[in-house]
Amino acid sequence: MIKYLNQILILNGISGTNYEFQLYSFNTFTLLGFCKLFKENDCGVYIFTKEHYAYKEEEYQHDLIYCGESIDLSTRFYDHHREKDILEVKATHFGVLFCYKNQTKSFEKDILANNDFMLNVMNN
Repeated sequence: MIKYLNQILILNGISGTNYEFQLYSFNTFTLLGFCKLFKENDCGVYIFTKEHYAYKEEEYQHDLIYCGESIDLSTRFYDHHREKDILEVKATHFGVLFCYKNQTKSFEKDILANNDFMLNVMNN
């Protein structure tokens, strides 16, 4: 099941730009369901996270699992190359930042340069 949470997760890029991701919670055995959330040619940067409760800070926090971009989110999750890994680490949330086609790669690069995502090879 995929559920829109009406919550925002803000990540900062190396440039100092704040990127606001609309969050969804999910509990599925495949990423195919995410394709239904988008219209053809919806462009954006997306993230997968794992929420946990930080007792010391007394708040929920997100471990950053994977960040990617697509110029067509309606088809991106058919046969995603990291699907198995994302599901294996038990990601709990999906976030999307809609943007223009010519912004997806630069936004993703800016975000990856300033954040440590567990499954992004370029970052580890």
